Amino acid sequence: MKGFKVLIDTDIYTILIKIFGKKGLIDDSIKLFNEMKQNNIPTNTVTYNILINMYGNKGLVGDAIKLFNEMKQNNIPTDTYNKYVWKQRID
Repeated sequence: MKGFKVLIDTDIYTILIKIFGKKGLIDDSIKLFNEMKQNNIPTNTVTYNILINMYGNKGLVGDAIKLFNEMKQNNIPTDTYNKYVWKQRID
């Protein structure tokens, strides 16, 4: 479809990150996350939660902690789910 444009926003990126993560494609999820930041697409709590959960599921605690610290540094608010993920996957 010539001329058809799709707006790729925070929600679309987050959905793709989640889909790739569920398929075990962590590297691809991180590439999308980095692409978001490079294209100045805002990240949000949900985006970070998905990635932290992915890292936790794979036992990559150091990466999860680094991402959590980045989240706080960028003033992305934490929520109840974030704290749940932290307790279930990281502690």
